[in-house]
Parts: sequence; C-alpha cells; structure tokens
Amino acid sequence: MRVPLIIRAVLGAFFLWQSVSGVVEDARAEGMDRSSLSIKPSYFDQDPRAPMKLQDDGVQHDALDFLVKSALPGNVTGEGQVAFSSFDSQRDKLYHEQKNRLLRFRLGSDVDSFGYGAEYRSVGPSFRQAPGSTWRLDQEGTEMWAGQKFGPFRLKALFSNFWDNVAEDPRRPRTTKTLGGPALGISLPGGSMLGFSYQRGSSETVGGPTTQAPQESWIADWGAWLYYYGGPKWDFTMVSNYSPSTNKVDPSKKVVSSYHQITGTYRPTGSITIMPSLSVSEDRYSWSGVRTTTPTAMLSFSYAPPSRALTLTTYGFYSRSKSDDGLYEVQSVNLINSLLIPLGKADKQAVSFELVYNQYRDAVYGYGSSEELIGRVFFKVAAF
Repeated sequence: MRVPLIIRAVLGAFFLWQSVSGVVEDARAEGMDRSSLSIKPSYFDQDPRAPMKLQDDGVQHDALDFLVKSALPGNVTGEGQVAFSSFDSQRDKLYHEQKNRLLRFRLGSDVDSFGYGAEYRSVGPSFRQAPGSTWRLDQEGTEMWAGQKFGPFRLKALFSNFWDNVAEDPRRPRTTKTLGGPALGISLPGGSMLGFSYQRGSSETVGGPTTQAPQESWIADWGAWLYYYGGPKWDFTMVSNYSPSTNKVDPSKKVVSSYHQITGTYRPTGSITIMPSLSVSEDRYSWSGVRTTTPTAMLSFSYAPPSRALTLTTYGFYSRSKSDDGLYEVQSVNLINSLLIPLGKADKQAVSFELVYNQYRDAVYGYGSSEELIGRVFFKVAAF
C-alpha cells in the first residue's frame, strides 16, 4: 500500500509543530478536556539525547515518530501513527520508502476489565521497533479483537487479515493470511509479559519465483511471545510463529512458514545505549522442494555523556533473502556513524560528522545492485 501523500502531510505537520501546539493550547484554554487530544512528535530513538539521523539525500531527517491520539464518544480512543526509523539510500527513499516505515490507525476501548478494538498497520521489513513491541516486520493489514481480563490473565478473541512483502518486490511472493482464534496474555512479576495464540483460517500466495498461479490454502498459526523487563539497564522481546498450510485444491502441496525474532536494549550506564535485534523467517514449499530464508540483524550503539559535549551513534542493518533454487537472492547493508558536537552552551548550533555506507546486491539480476560510501559534514544553525 503506497501512501506518499499521507506521509508527506504528516511530515509537514511535524515541522509545523510549534504552530499546532499553540492551537491545542488555545483550545484547552477554552475548556477542551486535556485527555481528548494528544499530538506527540518525537524521535524514535529511546535516548532523547541521541543525535539527529541523516539520510543520504543531503537533507537532514529525524528518526520520526508522529503519534496522534483522541478520545471519542463511548470510551473509545482513536490513534494514528507514522514513524520512520532507518537510513536508506536515495534509491530506496524514492522507490521503497515503506521499507523503514510504520503506519498505524487504531480504534479501541478498555472499560474496567473488558476491551475491544480494531487496528490497521503497515510495518516495513527494515523498521526498528521499540522495546516490548510484538509487531511482525514486513507485514500489513488489519486485526480486530475483544478481550477480558482475569487477574494477571487476559483472554482475547482475534480476527486478522495480513499480507507480507510490504515493499512489493516482484521477485518475492506475497502471502495474504486471514485468521481467527484465541490469544492468552499473562502479566508476570516485575513488568514482564508472556503470550500465546492459536489461529486458523486461509491464505493466498501470488507471484514470486516459485508460484506462477495463486495458491489458496488452509492454514494454522501457533504463536508465542515474551517481553522480559530486567530493570532499568536491560530488557528484551522474543516472538515466534509457526504456520503450516495445505493447498485447497491439491492437498499434496504444503507450505510451512516460520518466523522468529529477538530484540533487546542494554543500558550499562546512563550515557550508553545498545540495541541489538535478530530475526529469521523461512518458507518451505513441499511440491518444489524450494526453501526461502530471510535472516536480518540490527545493532545500534549510542553514547551521550551528561555533559552533552558530544554524541556518538553507530547503526548497522543487514538483511539477506535467498531461495535455494537460485532464482532469488538479495542482500542489503546499511551502516551509519555519526558524531555530533554542540557549539556553545545554548545547544542551538552544532556540527555533525557523518560516514554512511549503503549496499544493495542482487546476486541473480546484477543490474539492480548498488553501492555507495558517503562522508559529509553538517552544520546545525538553528533549533526548532
């Protein structure tokens, strides 16, 4: 789903935030409930002192997270969110902007121990999630739920319709899954949480090197996730899904899909933040014997001492997707090193030294490959 006009409008609203803040404050002065409207633009990085991130089109961009929440009649809350959290090349920025994007719209209500709602979201394959998030990367669609709490337990009924290949790569298949079933969440001591789900439904796979015609299948999905809060210094999230499916027309055609992800945050000191992430997905096609695997790895390191004399950020992302029949193999590498030095005590001016490396390699169709190494110096002359 391509929504460049919506995204540009939200980005424009971000840079006009000072004006928006004035309008909201005026409305509050006239008696509007403070909880009825919330507009929150922020950096996605968990460290508020982390430097601004730069894309290699020569224009400064932030790791943006723009969230709007509003109270609606009937104890319903509406949310809209757009976020970007990666450093793509100019080529990717123009043609694949959804790779590092989150787009989300939600309506929900929680009254005492009962809650219900619906949400649309699109999560790019390179999006860097916040700690505790269980959203699957490279997934777009809608879900609805109704849940009841029983002490530390929360039982939900879920219905979802999601598809993958958000970047619309024509060399990859796209699988749409329509599922329904129960989910159980358990609140653990210390702020940790554990969850399980089981859903059944149908799927349709189109395109890609291994599927020439649409394949409709019956599918089951087992899922589990764990968010563990280890205190102020560290936390991590684990997500795992296993999804076997059987072709509706030819039961001998089976596909087994799996997805596993672990992300974490480690804060050894108040000045250092380290955020690693690993994931792997796999699809096995019984009728052709083909297996497609996609491992990804991300590591972010930031150093911001209390003196604010400098801020150092290093970010790396690696992804490789390959089918063992040799028809598809692509690799992406993104590296950025940033050193930000404030000029003066007011922190309104700064100089930033950047070194960026981007590689996209297509081992099958070499003409689609690209590689670039960029060094640059930016001067921040004013603060919004």
